[in-house]
Amino acid sequence: MSENKNNEFDQDMINRLSDIMPSEEEIWSANPWKIPIDLITWGLAFTMFFIKIWNLDYILSTIGVILMFLGFRSLRNENIWFKMCWILSIIRLLMHWVSLIFDTSPLSAQKYTTVFGITTLIFLIVFLLLFRKALMTVFDQERHKMERDPLIAASAWIAIMFFLAFANATLHWILFIIIIICYIFIIRSLFRVGDNIDDTGYRLKPAPVRVSNNRMTLIYIALTILLVLVSCILSNHLRVEGQQYKQPDTTSTREILINKGFPEDLLVYLSSQDVEQMRDTVNVETHTKYSGGIDNIIKFGLHKMEAKTVFVQTKDNFIYVLQYFHWLKGKTYWQDGIQIIPDTNATKLELISSGLLYDLQDVTYKADFPRLQCKDTNYTTFFGSNQRWQIYGAFNYPFGSRNQRGYVLYRYSVPEEPFCIISFVNYVHNQLPFIIPYFNTEDKLLNDDCSIGDKWQQYKADYNYYKTQ
Repeated sequence: MSENKNNEFDQDMINRLSDIMPSEEEIWSANPWKIPIDLITWGLAFTMFFIKIWNLDYILSTIGVILMFLGFRSLRNENIWFKMCWILSIIRLLMHWVSLIFDTSPLSAQKYTTVFGITTLIFLIVFLLLFRKALMTVFDQERHKMERDPLIAASAWIAIMFFLAFANATLHWILFIIIIICYIFIIRSLFRVGDNIDDTGYRLKPAPVRVSNNRMTLIYIALTILLVLVSCILSNHLRVEGQQYKQPDTTSTREILINKGFPEDLLVYLSSQDVEQMRDTVNVETHTKYSGGIDNIIKFGLHKMEAKTVFVQTKDNFIYVLQYFHWLKGKTYWQDGIQIIPDTNATKLELISSGLLYDLQDVTYKADFPRLQCKDTNYTTFFGSNQRWQIYGAFNYPFGSRNQRGYVLYRYSVPEEPFCIISFVNYVHNQLPFIIPYFNTEDKLLNDDCSIGDKWQQYKADYNYYKTQ
């Protein structure tokens, strides 16, 4: 055979073999360790780092725990340590549900959340060390040495992050960048572990399953969403027990107040005892327009609430203030918050009475506020921290109720010199129950954690006090 024909034959064989030889991607996918190790690594990546925007910390951690479970499920027959990791991954799924219940319910404010956090930290470190032992066992069986050992670093990284979280530490940007770089190196090293195991020649033992990975993922995510929905609904709908409302009888004091200008449709909500405290009334003033030109129709997105403020001045230099609200459009079912801040000149602030009124099956009911108190407490504003007597609380109405309305009646003494009195009302309206993490709405107001907008509205009324004769 001539040299040219030999070259043609060699080239033809090369072309034919190139069609038979698998591609680099096919060779890569032939590594049976790649998929389970990648699943575990992605799971660790999502659960080790928390991004507290748009609830990504909850979304990514939910995905992360199910990925780790799927990865260890494929490796559970390799050795006893992988089986233990698989069992712990199941416990980790359940612990994630428990943590979601904590975060979406009043349990988040309890003292034992710290105990739960420490328990979670210990569990994760034990989990990582068992995973390391499982990998080391595989390498030892094939008499190979694991080139990288990133799980010790991952354990230390998680311990540091937990410590910083519990200490509420503020990180300098340089330290933050160092932590991120360490995190990236740890994750990259974990991804390469699967390749290192494949190089040892260790054969992966089959681990048959009845439910596919995709179906298992969908089931777990669906159950997690259902759990969060139920927990949010149960936690953010406050229990209200009302009694059938009966309009009080007309008295001389009521007639005096009406003649002075007290709205008759609001006076009927006050008890006879409340009314008698205002029998020495010298002046009544009702606000249907608020300071700054704010109309008494307060808007929360598409929802509308009518607000009214009534000032009653008595001869003994007390100012009684009735803060009234009535929902015209929309319903209140998810712990709305109210904060009443009297004027700085007010002293001896006292909560007289309050009530929630609503119609249910053509019957009017009256109930107490689930949470309402008058205390001398700290609160935060744009200008800093302040100390003042104020009234704050949270409430909602029973499902299916209509014509939702309510009031708060309070009083305070004022100096004898004439001046202008201002009463502030901050109101938060939660249109949906999906509050993650959970918080008491009134605490959110006290800490100034709400921004004025469709959810939080502020209105104020002023009263020109004058000295009585």
